[in-house]
Amino acid sequence: MFVLKIVLAVAFVVAGGFKIFRAKPMVDQFKEFGLPNFGVQLVGTLEVLGAIGLFVPSLSLYATIGLIILMIGAVFNHLKTKHPFKTLAPALILGILSSILLFLMIN
Repeated sequence: MFVLKIVLAVAFVVAGGFKIFRAKPMVDQFKEFGLPNFGVQLVGTLEVLGAIGLFVPSLSLYATIGLIILMIGAVFNHLKTKHPFKTLAPALILGILSSILLFLMIN
């Protein structure tokens, strides 16, 4: 479970960092989704905070649930805008891995 947390934390810190620093592909994607301009940095901040929260015992369950919700939203937006599978795959994979982590945490 610890290795899965590390993998997820690294992935979410990297993905969140791109959003926090407003990487052009992320900004363009959020515009295409029809989300507000501040949404890029907000989602990036939530991803980084979620990654950190995975390692705080009193927050790890909530952080995992929050990351799952973010990935459901990401997959939904990719589907809504009819992006190819390769574009939505990272969000889908991170959502599945986060769901596996949640399952392991509650069992």
